[in-house]
Amino acid sequence: MKVQALVSFTGCVTMHKNEIQDITDDTVVKDLLRAGYVIRVFTNEETATEQNGLENVAQETATEQNGLENAVEDKKQKTTKKK
Repeated sequence: MKVQALVSFTGCVTMHKNEIQDITDDTVVKDLLRAGYVIRVFTNEETATEQNGLENVAQETATEQNGLENAVEDKKQKTTKKK
């Protein structure tokens, strides 16, 4: 995972402040993230994939909302016809 150092540190991984590295050991990355020493850096491809995912969720939510609105309208029409 690509990370950027927020501070300089040394250990099983050594980084200077603002340095970006790709660290493959997930356990090390988790420890550094928890300690606040690094932040994750997203590549353009990861950002685009995440954006597409958010757009899909928004579209699904809008579709569900439209379905609920249609169901409410149908219910109103059925209730009005009964009277």
